[in-house]
Amino acid sequence: KVKLGGGVSTQNWLTYDYAYCGFSGYADGLRIEISTNCGATWDSIYGASGTALQTTGIVNSPWYPTCGSWATDSLDLTSFGYNGDTIMVRFVAINDYGNRFFMDNVNINGQNILAVEDLETTFHTSIYPNPTKGLFSIRTDVAELKIEIYTALGRLVAHEIISGGLKQIDLSKQTKGIYFVKLKHKGNTEQRKLVVQ
Repeated sequence: KVKLGGGVSTQNWLTYDYAYCGFSGYADGLRIEISTNCGATWDSIYGASGTALQTTGIVNSPWYPTCGSWATDSLDLTSFGYNGDTIMVRFVAINDYGNRFFMDNVNINGQNILAVEDLETTFHTSIYPNPTKGLFSIRTDVAELKIEIYTALGRLVAHEIISGGLKQIDLSKQTKGIYFVKLKHKGNTEQRKLVVQ
């Protein structure tokens, strides 16, 4: 998470380096998305594919970038309306059976960046498999973790306490769709998205 600066004169930027060559007849893509609500919803702020994404000519074999095949891009987050927000950024790779895509040196900077918060809190938790048919496990490194599972409309469908680091949960009787898993430990809370297919 990143807390962006606010104010009339603030400019917040996302910058990154990338490299992509393409493969004849196929058009891989990249989409950049921002969330201001801890990943509950995402807004797409950038998208490119095929020749619009290429930094070098087409290569019809497995490819790795060289020094001259990298490009730098920047997005003015303030111009998209992100000013004074706490945001999450995700990069979505769209595979069309093309060639390899590389990204490096991702930075968020500006005149008034207030703080950078590590996504890792005082606990580490994994939820798998996700997507799931309904039966999934939650593994954590804390002795006791409280979890609450909500539908996309905010209805609580399950609440559990995980002791001992691992618990299997069954949502197979719930309708298919998106659920949100709220993880709580000693005043820290994380929210994860879970897809039931």
